[in-house]
Amino acid sequence: GHLTFNISSNNDMNGLISILNLNGQEIFSQNVMLLNGKQSIEMDLSNLPAGLLIYRVSAGEKISIGKLFHVK
Repeated sequence: GHLTFNISSNNDMNGLISILNLNGQEIFSQNVMLLNGKQSIEMDLSNLPAGLLIYRVSAGEKISIGKLFHVK
């Protein structure tokens, strides 16, 4: 499956999108270039295990964390 992140940024900066299991272990990460304004970033998560996962999007000093349910 694919996952799309819709991200808004106030300026151009490097960011990191990480997927963690419920033990807090990082099982996927991807560096991204965030551009000023709104954008969509699509990721292929087909190699990740099914179930409840945690995502973390970090850019500069801002971090956004949430949960997602991955179905295979």
